[in-house]
Amino acid sequence: MSELPIIDLKNTNYNKVISTSGTNYEKNHPVNKCVTELDLLDSVIGISFKYLGDYKKIHKSLVKIQSRLIYLRCELLTHPRDWDEFCKKSKCINQKDIDYIDKCCNSISKSIKDIEDLGGNYGSSGESSAFFDYIECVCKKFEIALHDLDDNIHSTKISHYISEFINKLGQYLYLIARYLRD
Repeated sequence: MSELPIIDLKNTNYNKVISTSGTNYEKNHPVNKCVTELDLLDSVIGISFKYLGDYKKIHKSLVKIQSRLIYLRCELLTHPRDWDEFCKKSKCINQKDIDYIDKCCNSISKSIKDIEDLGGNYGSSGESSAFFDYIECVCKKFEIALHDLDDNIHSTKISHYISEFINKLGQYLYLIARYLRD
């Protein structure tokens, strides 16, 4: 296990990431991989808006979720040694965020035809549905990178709220893809 670097965004070059302590970290360090996957997720959610058309409620929910991804990125880059203390001072991912996505999942589930058949309902129907299936895969890649990061740091553990938030986000993206398919 390695020490997680505190990233100094002002002094980052293309080959190495320099921490505030002056230590060089390779680009393939778990925190860099994790943040890169998060940036990709944030980007594809932004692109998804062109596929939503008149689905204003889904668009609004994704904008709110996307705004939380900005704070999540800050959490990962600062990786506090004491999450409880950090969360008192920052807008960290918390139970309210998880509850919000849960509410979004419940709302969209009510609108999906044949919700009982979702277990075997794979495949996409149309470009919009396929794109949200793609976003769900990107979300899963970020979730895997997050677990890899958690396995590689010994000074602290990633907040369980972050893992739950990303897991719920993946569920929501899956449901959106099914909804757009109907």
